[in-house]
Amino acid sequence: MPVSGPSYSLLELCENIKGVLRSTYTQTYWVRAEINTLNLYPASGHCYPDLVEKQNGSIVAQMRANLWKGDYQRINSTFLNVLKEPLRDGIKVLMLVEIQFHPVYGLSLNIQDMDPAFSLGDLEQEKQRCIQTLKEEGLLSRNRALPKPWLPQRIALISDASSKGYGDFTKVLAEANKQWGYAFYFHLFPAVLQGERAVVTIQEQLQKIQKVKTHFDVVALVRGGGGEVGMACYNNLELNRALTTFSLPVLTGIGHASNLTVAEQIAWHNAITPTKLAEWLVQQFHNLSVPLQKCEEALTKSGLEVVADARQDLQHALRLLVATARSRQISHRAEWQQTVQQLSSSSRYLTKHHHNLLEQNRQQITQGMAVRSRSETLSLDQSFRQLLTGFKQTLGNQRQRLDFLNTQVQNLSPEQVLKRGFSIVTQGGKPLNNTKDIQLNRELKIQLFRGELSAQPIEIHHSNEPI
Repeated sequence: MPVSGPSYSLLELCENIKGVLRSTYTQTYWVRAEINTLNLYPASGHCYPDLVEKQNGSIVAQMRANLWKGDYQRINSTFLNVLKEPLRDGIKVLMLVEIQFHPVYGLSLNIQDMDPAFSLGDLEQEKQRCIQTLKEEGLLSRNRALPKPWLPQRIALISDASSKGYGDFTKVLAEANKQWGYAFYFHLFPAVLQGERAVVTIQEQLQKIQKVKTHFDVVALVRGGGGEVGMACYNNLELNRALTTFSLPVLTGIGHASNLTVAEQIAWHNAITPTKLAEWLVQQFHNLSVPLQKCEEALTKSGLEVVADARQDLQHALRLLVATARSRQISHRAEWQQTVQQLSSSSRYLTKHHHNLLEQNRQQITQGMAVRSRSETLSLDQSFRQLLTGFKQTLGNQRQRLDFLNTQVQNLSPEQVLKRGFSIVTQGGKPLNNTKDIQLNRELKIQLFRGELSAQPIEIHHSNEPI
């Protein structure tokens, strides 16, 4: 194709474009855009932001920019003071820019200033969008609806071991253990606590905790020492979805006093600082231990009173038993003496009576015939021997009965009864002889020959048959 007009070198064309832009855009302009990538170079301190504009999630415009070291330090300081956030990737900004064109680097924007109020409004809108989305999905209060742990003692701690908040949190728990003996178990799941990387690392640690959730009662997200810098990450929708749907109660102590982030609003419990969160955990121990301690004191006092009453009742029962045994022993001794006297009187009477009979028989035999005298004499002798044998048997039987009664008296003494392996069982100070009188889970006192012991019935088998 033949050339019909003048031709230009690439540099000449670039210079013409540069001249047109310079003559057309003679002033600075306020431009709205999103910092897709800040591209900060620490060595030089300069930034080369990649600016974009998005519609429905798609990039519809993109341009390179320059932010020189001095302007970056000034603007970043202003953002920290107003937004409590540094310049970072993903933030929307309103910039005062100068349009420039370079033959080698092409079209770019030279950033001279930024309005933090615009970005502040955008961050608040992002926060409100996050809250609204969680409401629409029914997730805003999901974590807060989880049941309260009986005693939040095992803690999955998401923090940074080098942060001041981590040190404050663990110090309070250590002091509680030293002062009151409260034993907390916590395991650190390290994460970045501010900036864009916080979203990713916190989610990763939540996934790890989910795998071992049976070992923990709660998850604590602890951050401190940085003021409100870098708090925008706690308004991130994906992070808050992960927090509010987590299967364990989430506790937050991320160390700032106002403008609660979404993460703090959805948490099962939020404290203003890591220290306050640790103190809240210690208070849960107080709420349980103080009533338990009072209950223990009351039970101890009541138990001592019951034991004292039971001991007094037992001593009274022993005295009564000894007195009864002695009374029976005296009564049996009197009966034995009376029996001996009766036996002695009867033997004397029988002896005298038979003697008289013998005398009569002797006289009759003397007067009778000689033959019958011998026969009667033999009969008399036989009768005498029978009488003597009967007397001896009667006397022996009475002595055996007397010995038996004496043995019974001895065997009925409390010492002999206990010595043979029997015991005296009482409950509530009352002697027991029927299983129907026994109360489950109430202490039994068992008196043995030597010493006593305590027991607690856990099962009772009733029987109507006497032993």
